[in-house]
Amino acid sequence: MKPNLKELQDKTVNTTMSILRWIFLIILIYVVLTMLWGFWDQGDKFIKDIVTFSIGGFFAFFLGYFGWRLGQELEEWLKRRL
Repeated sequence: MKPNLKELQDKTVNTTMSILRWIFLIILIYVVLTMLWGFWDQGDKFIKDIVTFSIGGFFAFFLGYFGWRLGQELEEWLKRRL
């Protein structure tokens, strides 16, 4: 007796979600252990690095986004003009 399609879809989604939960848990444990090791090994230099990279990543993301938007607007403007 073959399972119907709905049962197969439900089993697939449940299995996928279970695997993703384990993957995210492993990633979370890795991040926490790495941060604890960094604090223990490097102390306040590690905190300074985290703050520096966080601020740099924030600005890099938004500068890239605004540059992308500017490129889109410029392309649309040129299409209208030509």
